[in-house]
Amino acid sequence: MLQKERAELAKIADKANKTLEVLKAKEPEMVSSIKVCREKLDEAKSSLQNVATRSKVLSGLLKQRDSGRIRGIFVSFFLIFFFFFFLFLSCLLLFVFFFL
Repeated sequence: MLQKERAELAKIADKANKTLEVLKAKEPEMVSSIKVCREKLDEAKSSLQNVATRSKVLSGLLKQRDSGRIRGIFVSFFLIFFFFFFLFLSCLLLFVFFFL
């Protein structure tokens, strides 16, 4: 009876050791993929910050123009459209990097 239990426990230990070896072999690959994902995340955050900064600058300039403090700033509809289009694309890229 004890020998059967000992044999079963030895089999379980062997399986655990094999699983451990497989996981040890996969560890460097997983670490490198995590590094790549972190780099993509940092790049996406930086891109989003750049877009947000541009948005704040543009909003500030338009407010100054509307209040009459700055003359000569003419913002076309297409410029505003493309700005918000690229803002949307940046947010979409962030979503793709995080959730897909």
